[in-house]
Amino acid sequence: FFFILLTRRSKTMSDNAPLLMIPGPTEFHTDILNAMSHKGTSHVDPHFIECFSEAIKSTRDVFLASDGQPFILSGSGTLGWDLTAANFIQPGDEALIVNTGYFGDRFGECLQIYGVKVQHINANAPGDRPSVDSIVSAVKENSNAKLLTITHVDTSTGVRMNLREVCEAVRSVSPDILIAVDGVCALAGEELRMKDWDIDIYLTGSQKAIGVPSGLSITVIRPRALKVFNDYQAKEILPRSYYANVARWLPVMNAYEEKKPSYFATPAVNLVYALRVAYRILLENGGMEERFKEHKNVATDFRNALRNIGYSFVPVKEEYAAYTMSAIRYPNLKDGITSDDFRGSCKKNGIITAGGLHSQIKAEYFRVGHMGLSTRESSHIKRAIDAITEATKECGTNQTKL
Repeated sequence: FFFILLTRRSKTMSDNAPLLMIPGPTEFHTDILNAMSHKGTSHVDPHFIECFSEAIKSTRDVFLASDGQPFILSGSGTLGWDLTAANFIQPGDEALIVNTGYFGDRFGECLQIYGVKVQHINANAPGDRPSVDSIVSAVKENSNAKLLTITHVDTSTGVRMNLREVCEAVRSVSPDILIAVDGVCALAGEELRMKDWDIDIYLTGSQKAIGVPSGLSITVIRPRALKVFNDYQAKEILPRSYYANVARWLPVMNAYEEKKPSYFATPAVNLVYALRVAYRILLENGGMEERFKEHKNVATDFRNALRNIGYSFVPVKEEYAAYTMSAIRYPNLKDGITSDDFRGSCKKNGIITAGGLHSQIKAEYFRVGHMGLSTRESSHIKRAIDAITEATKECGTNQTKL
């Protein structure tokens, strides 16, 4: 596989520093950082209004949701959970959580805070995912459920849900249930066709495969969910959040898209400048179809290289593994060497990795992100493989294949 290099200058700001190869935040394209360093600008300045309008429109192209309503808000991707819970389901309603790890747990907790009755559809073990049949059975058994949530890629396990297959199966038995997807570690890297797959709510953050520094919560809402919201409004059922309030943000998004000033709370002006550039990068050179291929190819090459030196992974099957990141089991370590020592060796040799996150297996694995810029700069993945190889030599036992 030959990596596709960006035609514009795409080096990071600190070429000699260890690469940030965690599952987000990621390394950032210089053009994106330059856009973010735009001089102080009013949120009602005509130039910014033009920029925000383009970003809102481009969001539909990135999500492949031509009929979607984007919301670009100041906040973490987690804010999308609140936006979902506060506006599209009511206290006492039932929600089903397709759970593949830490972030399924947390999405469920968020819904419970808003008074929703939550039932988890759990994987059998960390690294596994619920079968389509088990999800369909749960939907049938809980026919009153108003919402089904799915984590597209759970960063704690590196497991990717088979989103299209699940959505098709669920729609066949429950046409009106809202499907909300947490795509924080997936959007712009994993295949997503929001309209074609009939997803109602898809939420993400800016700092992963999109490639913009942390601080933007980006959610797209499609017509079925907006109808649910409008029905609540007609019954004078108010959103249960002041800030994550669709009634307040919808006219703001509409106004900016129409290139008119509006205000509820101040947008993250410089991050929106950066987002516009990031979207242009994503949509050029073949658009989202090429981005999907890049992430798949890079992930496959990366994991194959590690398998060749004896590594295994948390996902129980390769077909379950994300293309934006890998959850990698530690090698057999020498006496007295800890997992922190191993990751310290990775950093010394050129990359910053993340430790485990899933509580049941936290000490057993580490995580590497391969998304965004790192799928288009061939040197990033080479440095990652080289760093892990050297760390394995320094910290691993002679049982490791080198």
